Amino acid sequence: MNNVEIATLDGIWDDVIRITDASGTREFFNRNTLAKNKLEQPAEVPVSAGHKVWAPLVDALTAKDYKHAQAIKDQIAIENEVRETNCKGPSYFKKEGEHWVIVNPTLCQKPVVGISSA
Repeated sequence: MNNVEIATLDGIWDDVIRITDASGTREFFNRNTLAKNKLEQPAEVPVSAGHKVWAPLVDALTAKDYKHAQAIKDQIAIENEVRETNCKGPSYFKKEGEHWVIVNPTLCQKPVVGISSA
């Protein structure tokens, strides 16, 4: 239209953002005042869940065991290849009522072998 500025936003995207418009400046977003997420974890977490996949690698890197970390990375790559070949369809979140649920949480028809921590 006329490219008229009606408001400005200022702040940190994941902390506090203020909006200034004709009525003045006020808080637009504040991470600290948000309600906690209502995302519920399924009873059985799929083997492809991020924290299950990456936790052993993080542990190995934290312990500075780089040889074991490389073995874990190689295993993750193999498991990802298995997922891609046996994929049933994409996983995604869908809102049902007040809650978000995961649709098609297991991407593999064949279970993925876990990684030992030794």
